[in-house]
Amino acid sequence: EAQGRQEIVRSNVAPRVMVYGEVMVSGPLVFAETDPGDNWYLDLVVVLAPHRVHAIGQVWFDDQPVGEINAAGAVTTGRFAGVAWIWKYDGTQTAADPGLVARHPSKWTAQHVGRGCAYLVVRLYYTRDVYPSGIPNVKAVVRGKPLDDPRDGQVRYSTNWALVVRDYLTTAMIEGGLGAG
Repeated sequence: EAQGRQEIVRSNVAPRVMVYGEVMVSGPLVFAETDPGDNWYLDLVVVLAPHRVHAIGQVWFDDQPVGEINAAGAVTTGRFAGVAWIWKYDGTQTAADPGLVARHPSKWTAQHVGRGCAYLVVRLYYTRDVYPSGIPNVKAVVRGKPLDDPRDGQVRYSTNWALVVRDYLTTAMIEGGLGAG
């Protein structure tokens, strides 16, 4: 099961996997489309968690960290500099990714916000030298779901196992929890 959490899932049905603590995860590929004006570009959307997360850290392609990502989403260092762009959404977003809406207006609209879901938008420029085996497996180090602490009423990132169990037990089944609360 742990291995499956680190690979993009290409399926029309995928389980919701809760993310607690800090872990490297991947998830379902919910969108993949070449740029309508230039087939050398590919846009991907990979959902990392079906809930808000505290932070999305280092992104990896296969078994390599992608390098530094600037404010515009461009990878600026390492092997993927100039051929990859990454935008991180932690589940608090209130608008759809503007780049996807602009490039794919009939397939990714302003309604595709991904409310409450943490995901990555990845744009790749194909070059055989950088992507010799094709589309890379996209994954990221994620600091998981902020947890409600009944001791002080705060909601924050925590690795306290008792708070994790409480959250899992009380989160609705439709959201990936047990729904016992």
